[in-house]
This record gives sequence, structure tokens and C-alpha cells, in this order.
Amino acid sequence: MENKNKYLVITSLFPTKDNHVGSYIYDQVKQIENHTNLDIIIIKVVPIFSTEIDYEYNGLKIFIFKIIDFPFFIFPSFF
Repeated sequence: MENKNKYLVITSLFPTKDNHVGSYIYDQVKQIENHTNLDIIIIKVVPIFSTEIDYEYNGLKIFIFKIIDFPFFIFPSFF
């Protein structure tokens, strides 16, 4: 088995079968995949209350990473 270099994409926008938001990122990832020999890993950042789960979109595996996202105006000196 060949050990390929990895290309990590961390984004909050990536299309699903029901929603096309982030389709430009998908286009960029496909071009990178077509022109390089990299193993592409896509991590989609979502709020902790999101019901999204890991999914596959046109042959690409998208991993969901849930975060606690505080509004920036709460406790401004902490952030």
C-alpha cells in the first residue's frame, strides 16, 4: 500500500445531496484531487446542536466535527 501525502480541508461550507451551499469548495477539492496524488480529508465544522453526521458526497468522505461556538460579544475579554 502506498503511503500518500494528505491534504486537509477544514470548512463550515460543503454541499450535501439536499443543499448546494459550498459547491465552490467542492469544485476546488475535485481539481486538487484531479491534478495531484494527495489523499484528501474533508472536515466540516458545525455547531454542537447540529444533527449532521458523517456523509459521502460524490465519492468524497466528509467528517463532521462539532464545536461549541460562543457569540464573540459574550465575555469579550476571554476571547
